[in-house]
Amino acid sequence: MLRRLNEFMLVSSPRLSRSRWIQAARRVLTVLRRWRSALFSRYDYRIWRTRNEPDADELKAQRKHPSARGLKQFIVVQALPGASLEQCQAWVKRLERQTYSGWKAWLGIPSPSMQPMQQWLAEAETSPGRIHLYALESPEQSAPELHAGDYFLPLDPDMLLSPDALWQLAQFASLHPDVAWIYSDQDLLDVAGRRDPWFKPDWSPELLWSVDYVLPAAICAQDMAGLPAYLPDADGWWDRTRLLALLPQDGSCIGHVPRILFHRLAHANHLPDLPARQARQRFAHVEWIKTRLDSSGESHPQVERDASGWPHIAWDRDEIPVSIVIASAGDPGLLGRCLRSLVDTTDYAAYEARIVVAAGTANRIRSLTKLDEARVSVIENPADLFNYSGANNLGAASAMGELLLFLNDDMEAYQPGWLAEMSGWAQQAGVGVVGAKLRYPNGAIQHYGVVIGMGGHAAHAFQGGRDSDRGLFGSTSWYRDVSAVTGACLMINRKLFDELGGFDESYELVYSDIDLCLRALEHGERVMVTPFAELIHHEGRSRGFHMPAADMQRAMECFLPRIRTGDPYFNPNLSYLSALPQLKLHDEDRVARVRQVVERAMHK
Repeated sequence: MLRRLNEFMLVSSPRLSRSRWIQAARRVLTVLRRWRSALFSRYDYRIWRTRNEPDADELKAQRKHPSARGLKQFIVVQALPGASLEQCQAWVKRLERQTYSGWKAWLGIPSPSMQPMQQWLAEAETSPGRIHLYALESPEQSAPELHAGDYFLPLDPDMLLSPDALWQLAQFASLHPDVAWIYSDQDLLDVAGRRDPWFKPDWSPELLWSVDYVLPAAICAQDMAGLPAYLPDADGWWDRTRLLALLPQDGSCIGHVPRILFHRLAHANHLPDLPARQARQRFAHVEWIKTRLDSSGESHPQVERDASGWPHIAWDRDEIPVSIVIASAGDPGLLGRCLRSLVDTTDYAAYEARIVVAAGTANRIRSLTKLDEARVSVIENPADLFNYSGANNLGAASAMGELLLFLNDDMEAYQPGWLAEMSGWAQQAGVGVVGAKLRYPNGAIQHYGVVIGMGGHAAHAFQGGRDSDRGLFGSTSWYRDVSAVTGACLMINRKLFDELGGFDESYELVYSDIDLCLRALEHGERVMVTPFAELIHHEGRSRGFHMPAADMQRAMECFLPRIRTGDPYFNPNLSYLSALPQLKLHDEDRVARVRQVVERAMHK
């Protein structure tokens, strides 16, 4: 039933005319999704694993495949502090179950276990010459020997490999010889089994400011300049700060295998302080952020933590002029609320607001400029028919700011620092477009980035979710790179906007915002959203939910290549039928779906 509701809402909603009915139906659907997610999460994950992970026959076939004998050589390094002899033996046996044979392993164990472990390895004739031991108390003599293979796999003591992990990594490395770092998805392992999978996007530099999604489940090339010749600390944990410093900031040689290849232990007998140590790894990530910012020459940005403990970077920059362009339908009540929220709430001084309205409604709107006559001005739109792209281009043409913020008149600011947050990121090198976290009046998320191909053309990620949701695709408290953001709140550098030619005016009402973002990506810029700029979006109050068929047809032609390949900032294991992240349990034809959406619109 839920699947059919998903399809109905995401495919058929453009045909509905009453915005309040749509909003009520979406709220009901959101409640159903949350209920289903809470009740069936483990069950769905078991189904997903059955359909997507290799069974015994497939693992056997991998072992017999010629490439299993060593396309690439891996050096696996892991320490097991506090492990008993039996636990060390179990670790070796688990590694031997790898379907790929091109590996050697260094195992750090307590000194008392060294001699009996060496004797066990000799008697069992287990993986002769491939398992090397070193004492955790004196690791320095082993470090120079770690450079023998093609790839280096540093594992923290709470991580385990899936049986086909090295096979999948080797296949990817062979197909992408220029890639120096390869990471994968991961899940959690407890006494009840596997749970809480974390499906990750492809390389996303802004996401790395929030969470280390690479190193817990990654390999790196041995010939990479600066590869550290050291082992884990005496407690068995790797220095993430030193390893993260080796990641190329442009992501040019970082690859992603969208498969669950690593399992993080929820608890372990040989790691009594596991929760505390995992928490310290998050604090270490903040230290890496500070080090990276210092090395980049940034002028003393503040790195803080939000209520959930995730990093927040407050850029220490001078305020540069921002022009807020509001293409309005001319509703004084709606526009007045938007302007009052800007004037009364925003603590950013260097901004102006340009309101673009039809000539016939300009006079009654001008009274609103009294809210702040020095900043707010009205521009008359001479066009007979409203064109969203044309109205925004008209407003941008007379704007004076170095940054342009396109804002709907049904938006409402309620945080003082939202504009400073967005402008700080818009000045970051490589960031071309910045979006915000938008909420419904009830506090639910309305927008946190756009996924191309979701529900047809594109849809808002996390729509209807809550901040407490830490699910299949991570947290909404993280910075994220995305393919697009909504034009309801979109900031772009004025120079880039002019280079791109502004909004494409062949779109009448919808999709020109996404089109602008995709052209920014093609221009070599990144599109990102920040969770620390929040506004309320009274969605549909300005112009309803009408979507012209011609806009939908043009958008399909423009987006189709990306719809076909999939959104790189999403994950192919997640469903494109649900705005709230859900496992893809059925085949989904994204191309057929968007064509179905357009066909229905054309025959409406």
